[in-house]
Amino acid sequence: MPDDQRGHQCHPQDAEVATYLRDLRNENLATLEARLRTARQTGELPASADPRSLAAYIAAVIQGMSQRARDGATAAELTKPPS
Repeated sequence: MPDDQRGHQCHPQDAEVATYLRDLRNENLATLEARLRTARQTGELPASADPRSLAAYIAAVIQGMSQRARDGATAAELTKPPS
């Protein structure tokens, strides 16, 4: 059984899907980082903002929300701000 890039064993068809999804997430991250760079350049974000770090944080939150949704969390649970 082949390994994915992190050494996890998976079936060949699963490895292909895993690669596709990883590439899609990385493309989304790059798009978000580019948008945040533009926001910094136009003054929407302060000059001290780090677009790469912000994009990574936002992506982690989105991916976590996606996982929670797959586990059954409702839209209301996912969008309710912390109190």
